[in-house]
Amino acid sequence: MTDLLKRLAEVPFDDARTKREAICEAMLDKAAEGEPWAVRETWDRIEGKPAVHIEVSKKEDVLRGMSDSEVIDMIEQAKQKQLGHDNDVNV
Repeated sequence: MTDLLKRLAEVPFDDARTKREAICEAMLDKAAEGEPWAVRETWDRIEGKPAVHIEVSKKEDVLRGMSDSEVIDMIEQAKQKQLGHDNDVNV
């Protein structure tokens, strides 16, 4: 799917721009208007996503009896909390 999207993004949108350029311009316009999702996406693309630091105290005691899926869930919850999405519900 990624390859297909990349190919389709290069299709002309109008006389001056490709679809990729039109999408980028629209996103930047929304970011300039203060749309939070557009600001976040723009910064993530330009600067990269912020590093997520996870601290685990007594990691041997905490992790010893946990399954791989429990550890992954714990990491994902920490990431969501770090990104300010700690109230999001995974469906």
